[in-house]
Amino acid sequence: MSLTSNYTKVNTEGWTDAQTDSLSKFCFPMMSIDMDKITKDNLEEVWFRFNFLQKLGYNIFRTPIDNLDFYELLKSYVGYECNVSEQPRYKFIRRWVKTVEHDVPAGCLMHMGNNER
Repeated sequence: MSLTSNYTKVNTEGWTDAQTDSLSKFCFPMMSIDMDKITKDNLEEVWFRFNFLQKLGYNIFRTPIDNLDFYELLKSYVGYECNVSEQPRYKFIRRWVKTVEHDVPAGCLMHMGNNER
């Protein structure tokens, strides 16, 4: 299944082509947070999940998230929808904790010499 996005409900009046293009591709970041839409009701949850990833060291953007600027950007995206499978917060967190767990080498202390501990 390919990812699709629908931003016809987003107020894009006065936006540049680059801004609209970024919005049209926002389904990829949404996939990383397991959410399918941005609404006034879930804005805080969307913001939380992106910040959670950044705290884990998995920021999916090129630069660190500036909380105020990013929140304002998300507010401008209210009405955005995509066909990502939405998951509750606990499943989202569990998925990323498992990712971190796989990135931590198991038994690393067993392989270290006594002087390195």
